Amino acid sequence: MGHSETVEVMGLKFTHWDMDDHIIRTMKRRNKIYEYDLLWTLKRMGLLGVYVDVGAYIGTHTIFFSKYCGAEKVISFEPCKQSFKYLRKNCILNGIPTDNLINAAVSDKDGRCATLTSDESNTGATKIVEGDGNIKCVRLDDCLDDLIVLLKIDVEGMQDKVIRGASKVIETHKPTIVVEGELDKGNVLFLGSLGYTNIGQYCATPTFIWRR
Repeated sequence: MGHSETVEVMGLKFTHWDMDDHIIRTMKRRNKIYEYDLLWTLKRMGLLGVYVDVGAYIGTHTIFFSKYCGAEKVISFEPCKQSFKYLRKNCILNGIPTDNLINAAVSDKDGRCATLTSDESNTGATKIVEGDGNIKCVRLDDCLDDLIVLLKIDVEGMQDKVIRGASKVIETHKPTIVVEGELDKGNVLFLGSLGYTNIGQYCATPTFIWRR
């Protein structure tokens, strides 16, 4: 299928290099944004300020945060170069500035990494392999200066490293945290010490909302 093809749901437009990709296919079938229940729950929280989207993929959550949640701005990190290209395209399609899109992975240390795709029909599940590679890897504590009200993390198993690399941001700003996957004991204790509790589980791939 041609790259000019788009799907429109809830007044938002998306394109993808493979219009049969899992996320695109799910949105077409349901006529709703991907992970609608989770995103609508976040919208109802009325969080006003800067959102951070770690693992933005092609921009479903970034664009929803911008258009439906009234985010002041969304800072989005996406390591895969092809996904980043379409993240940028989709932001442009929806009239969203691209200044805050960052083509980098996020972890607990600076460095380099590579991507590993295990399922070509679901490229949103692409994983990061740290070490040698052509992709930049950063810590959130080193690159976020804004007051953050929401931190969304969808990084295929690296969520604990992302949080460890954002400990100062979390301690200082105390954002609502949306994370795909369970956290290790150390991070659960860390968040608990700051007054966070897990308020619910969403989505087929378990995603949790942590709030103070």
